[in-house]
Amino acid sequence: NGGGKVNKGASTADHNSGMNVAATYDYCDAGGNLVYQVVRLRPKSFRQRRPDGNGGWTWNLGGVERVLYNLRAVLAGDPEETVYYVEGENDVEALRAHGRIATTHAGGANAFKPEGVDVLRGRKLVVIADNDDPGIKMALQVCQALRPIAASVKLIRFLGDVIPGADVSDFLSDPAMT
Repeated sequence: NGGGKVNKGASTADHNSGMNVAATYDYCDAGGNLVYQVVRLRPKSFRQRRPDGNGGWTWNLGGVERVLYNLRAVLAGDPEETVYYVEGENDVEALRAHGRIATTHAGGANAFKPEGVDVLRGRKLVVIADNDDPGIKMALQVCQALRPIAASVKLIRFLGDVIPGADVSDFLSDPAMT
């Protein structure tokens, strides 16, 4: 599955936490082992957790080596194929549904760190910014971190009369935007 397994609506409550879980996004290492999850909650918010080794969860990423989402698909993909870097797991899944290799980091627009991006060395990359200030700032940070190691880096921004905050998922799902 590329190591970026997503479970949407699989359960409406996390029985150990009492939280209303909308989706979980698995961040796996190169061998396919679960390292941590991003959990999308209802109402919309996000938390991160890691396996505690006893069948439960620790609700932080303290001491965990960060990996990119959908890492195994990135590593398994044709090295000549473009990799899309987006803000958020839902956008990765939207691009995957359209046959594209895509990745992101945990934590959203304000959490980018260059940890783990070396796996993109020599790749052709397209960074797609969400249509808001944090999304544009994140996309520029990603471009700056990847430019020295990538074969090429291109940045895509939404222009014109596009809804503030729109992202690639919105673009792919709304015929009026295409």
